[in-house]
Amino acid sequence: MSKRVLFVDDEPNITSAMKHLLRKERYDILSAASAGEAMAMLEKQPVDVIVSDERMPGMSGSEFLMQVKQKYPETILMLLTGQASSEVAMRAVNEVEVYRFLNKPCNGLDLLINIRRALQYQELLKQVQRLLQVSAEKTRLLREIHDRHPDILKTCLPPPPESKEDPFPHSTAGLLKAMDCELDQSRPFVSFPAAFWDFPSGENPSRPESIQEKTFSPVTEPEVPPVRQSSPEPFTNPVRQKNACPSDSSTSAKTIKDIRPFASRSEMYALLDAGWELKGMSSTVAQVLKITQNPRCSIESVANVIKQDHTISLKILKLANSTVYSRGEPLETISKAVMRIGLAQIRQMVLNIGAVDQFSQMEAGRQINLPQFWEHSIAVGFIAAELARCLGRKELQIEAAFTAGLLHDVGQLIYAEVLGDRYGEVLKTAEQRQLPLEQVESQMLEVNHAEAAEHILRAWNFPAELLHPIAHHSLSLEDIRKGTSLSPEDDFPLALANRLAQALLLGTSGNRTLYPTEDFAHALQVQPEFFQWVEEKIPVQTDDMKLTMLCFSKQDLWTRWAEDLAARFHEPFRPLYLGPQPERDALRIFCRRLTQYQEPDSPNIGILHIHTERQREALTLQYKNLEIEAGSVRLPLMIFSPRADLMLEESFMQNRTYRLLPFPVSFTAIVNAFNSLVRPCVSADA
Repeated sequence: MSKRVLFVDDEPNITSAMKHLLRKERYDILSAASAGEAMAMLEKQPVDVIVSDERMPGMSGSEFLMQVKQKYPETILMLLTGQASSEVAMRAVNEVEVYRFLNKPCNGLDLLINIRRALQYQELLKQVQRLLQVSAEKTRLLREIHDRHPDILKTCLPPPPESKEDPFPHSTAGLLKAMDCELDQSRPFVSFPAAFWDFPSGENPSRPESIQEKTFSPVTEPEVPPVRQSSPEPFTNPVRQKNACPSDSSTSAKTIKDIRPFASRSEMYALLDAGWELKGMSSTVAQVLKITQNPRCSIESVANVIKQDHTISLKILKLANSTVYSRGEPLETISKAVMRIGLAQIRQMVLNIGAVDQFSQMEAGRQINLPQFWEHSIAVGFIAAELARCLGRKELQIEAAFTAGLLHDVGQLIYAEVLGDRYGEVLKTAEQRQLPLEQVESQMLEVNHAEAAEHILRAWNFPAELLHPIAHHSLSLEDIRKGTSLSPEDDFPLALANRLAQALLLGTSGNRTLYPTEDFAHALQVQPEFFQWVEEKIPVQTDDMKLTMLCFSKQDLWTRWAEDLAARFHEPFRPLYLGPQPERDALRIFCRRLTQYQEPDSPNIGILHIHTERQREALTLQYKNLEIEAGSVRLPLMIFSPRADLMLEESFMQNRTYRLLPFPVSFTAIVNAFNSLVRPCVSADA
């Protein structure tokens, strides 16, 4: 039998929104516009949960719930109000005994979770009542045996309980009192361990004096071996060496394990299903997709459909004349634009434009900088498409790779829309604790944004060749190989493209972390020339494409992420970089990208990337030579390694200030380490 939930509110828009949110839950959803109407409904059928507004004409929500409590004590009560006060809250909790007190406007996640847990709480109360009934029956039988055969068991019995109208109440306080009473009645017949009766405050004051006597010998508890504390993880207590700079933020030492989740995994998926649906895309997009399914369709028929939508027409013209497709004179007609782009690609581009327009209509701008978000997504799309081309993929697969890159982070937009300020807390936690966003999401939401995007896009019938790379783009190479994908190599290009776009500082989706790239490059056998091409061409193509596909009214919001990040350094960032695979190293790409617009000058910080213990000796010698060539002696040093525990030879590191950092590493950690090494007293001076 499905559970019944009753919403009581005089505003029909509120009840409609609540019904819409819970439409995919297996509840019977009822609504009433007043307390009188709700009471009439309760007389006809029982209800499991009631969510009532406080301010209603005729009778307040708390008064209504007080009447419900008296007539239907098994119903779980929740109070919703837009004008909370301490007096109303105290009365609701103490007198009405409401299960939850919620503020309006209520977050959809909070409402969904609280209703689920209210029903679980109701079921728990019913189970306690059933157990009390069973225990009371067993105690009655034992008492009868004792009365008939007093010589079998000699004990001191408490007086039998006084008769009550409701021996098994529905309220929590009543149930606890009934449980204490039942324990007192059953104790003489059962031998519990002594610790069972030892309350923190001493002896249980509610137990009768006759029960205080230890009639039975307590069962001896086996000795419990001490619990061994597991050793901390590498990121919990980073290695502190002599001359190492102290951390300038205590949050970097905190583990992710102490972050409490908002909801369970099943609750998050239920919220995604209930709180998000695809609004119909432009009819132009649907018609283009339908026409281009026919391999014999003509360019003119596709152009005629595109002409019906002025926004898409303008963007297709801009795209055909951009550096991405421009191969001649400027075009002025849609037909020529479709011909230049090609029928195979026009289908994918119209879908991309429709998807970007669809997601850009959301109210996610409070948590995410939308221009920088789409700049990052476009860059990932271009890099993924070029990777597919280098790997010899077909033209349709290349266009699909661009679409996967364009949509790989839309799970963040969905979360920002569905969770609102709650997702802002997730982003803030990742930034403050200097952790990868997907790790914080998996801890706080139990479903990261890549999994959320896959869940939504699958519901929209996106093809599997797009879903798998999107779902796995934030995983390491080893984790992708361990996953459920039948061909994990197909997921590598998007993961590498995402990491390269992060290193190039082309926009940001909110995940401000620098990831290693050498392992993916080696697995895909990508040549050094590809990385050189990416560094030179992708920033230009991204700038051109973002102005073609996107339209934002507030152009002042479109600041470059590289400029925003550079402004956080207290001194110009002039690194002396060294790594074992520089041509494929995201750390080198990041350093070059951040400094390419600066005036050349002598380095002020050493940047060293070391992967294994075996590289120490060779890198020590190479770095010595680099400092000599640069004319810089004993620069402060930032050393990056997988566990933040590798460094150069000890003799070389003596009397040198340095910082050990993990890789992957947050941009905030890089900035903080640089500022503490190059200008350690800046905060005191300020």
